[in-house]
Amino acid sequence: KWIHHTFRLPHFIQSLLRPLRLSGTLLRGRGLTLMGFLEPSLGFVWGEPIKVRQQKPVDEKYLDEVHAKVAESVKDIFSRYKARFGYADDEILSLVSAADAKKKATSPKANHKKTS
Repeated sequence: KWIHHTFRLPHFIQSLLRPLRLSGTLLRGRGLTLMGFLEPSLGFVWGEPIKVRQQKPVDEKYLDEVHAKVAESVKDIFSRYKARFGYADDEILSLVSAADAKKKATSPKANHKKTS
């Protein structure tokens, strides 16, 4: 959910900003500030603590086990509180690793039609 409105500058201004590597898009919040629109309001939620044991060196199997517990806890928190923060009942949370996201961004589209 977005808390800022985007405002695109006119094309001629964008073309002047492009050599400076600036986008020509501004964020606008409430009034003329960057304070976001808080509908629904921001809030904090906490889950159950996950007990871990300190290790040196870290055992990869144990690290994967703790990571799975954290991921499950985050998904549980999202499903419990999503209605309070404006998400629909059918919305789901997907956790993606940075490596998987990079692969997906660089791979060709699966539904790309070939022309003959």
